[in-house]
Amino acid sequence: MAAAVIDHDVVDEAYDLSHELSRFEFNSIGKTMTAHVLATLVLNGAVGLDDAIGQWLDAGTNGDITLRQLATHTSGLPRMAANAAAGDGFDPANPYAVYGAELAEAALRDAARGESAYSNFGLQLLGLALERIGGVSFNDLLRVHVFEPFGMADATVGPGPGQVQGYRLGKPTAGWSDLLAGPGGVNGTLRDLVAWAKAVLDPTPAMRFALDNDLGWQSAEPGLLWHNGGSYGFHSALVVDPAAGRAVVTLI
Repeated sequence: MAAAVIDHDVVDEAYDLSHELSRFEFNSIGKTMTAHVLATLVLNGAVGLDDAIGQWLDAGTNGDITLRQLATHTSGLPRMAANAAAGDGFDPANPYAVYGAELAEAALRDAARGESAYSNFGLQLLGLALERIGGVSFNDLLRVHVFEPFGMADATVGPGPGQVQGYRLGKPTAGWSDLLAGPGGVNGTLRDLVAWAKAVLDPTPAMRFALDNDLGWQSAEPGLLWHNGGSYGFHSALVVDPAAGRAVVTLI
């Protein structure tokens, strides 16, 4: 595992069977980075926060869902797509590896919307829409708007050199890969996630826009921002207290 406590300009790191270059899955913490890409494109004038996704996705009658609704889990879409296991070569040990745009848009057209709920499916669609808005891959969107600006030198979409072994119930398990990485396909080091936490503590205009519009982040009293994540082999958590200038990061 790896963990860090940030107190203004002071960062204390701790490692157990890992080191500064060890790479972990960030999982759903990546949703906050997807939301940041959206915020950046909105401030750049490339898109409107309340634009309907039917402009970029083959959504059928669900084309009136907005980008804001996807980023804030208020679209009424289910947590997972109904056809999430339908991809050719689907492997339950790596459940997002073959789920691509064609399947996602088919599920979107058929989806019955209900009460608003946390939706990985919604973030898959958001990442896909952002790719089409930006005209580049999702990995490139994150690299240009998140990884490079905030000094996340080892962060990538998908695993890379130095990836630690994940375990489930005491047994080694394969890492996850995400064909549609909007919900959480980012991997990186503890220091990458520390850099992301610092970006929340000293927000750019795009970060401030994301925070003010509840894009991607979860909130808790008193004034805490947080997100966690998990796969079969990894768990992650990031909690930020902007008023106090402090944050905590854990990666397992």
